[in-house]
Amino acid sequence: MINKYTVTENTSLYRDGHSKAIINTDVSALSEYRQKMKMLDDVLDQKEELNMVKSEISNIRDDLSDLKQLMLAILNKV
Repeated sequence: MINKYTVTENTSLYRDGHSKAIINTDVSALSEYRQKMKMLDDVLDQKEELNMVKSEISNIRDDLSDLKQLMLAILNKV
């Protein structure tokens, strides 16, 4: 048998008599927390994707600059 002791006025909290841990039984708070964490993961994924796109754009700019320099060098030799 698990001994449960209430904590303050909050009915969703109790203290486990064996481990002395405070347990939150508020399922809606857990659901809200999970939703916030999923949103945070989504934002971090979008940020990572944006950084990858920025890196690719930078690489394309460098390649275009190299091509321009090569074309100018070819035109100067002709």
